[in-house]
Amino acid sequence: MTDDPRIRELAEIPAVEVISRSAVMLMSAAAEKLGLSHRDPDDRPHRDLDEARRLIAAPDEPGHGPGEKYTGPVR
Repeated sequence: MTDDPRIRELAEIPAVEVISRSAVMLMSAAAEKLGLSHRDPDDRPHRDLDEARRLIAAPDEPGHGPGEKYTGPVR
């Protein structure tokens, strides 16, 4: 345990706070990958629609998910 009030123990953080912070981080990362922080998203050098799709959690078609070319469809 620490005496620094800015540092909290993980066990003390409510689940709803962990979940909401995670959701905000996923949405922010997806917005960056979509190029939404740039004036012209189509001209954004770090735009990556495939990565954005993963962050938004759009499901892959059966047999096309990460690693399924090696394992076959995972259900």
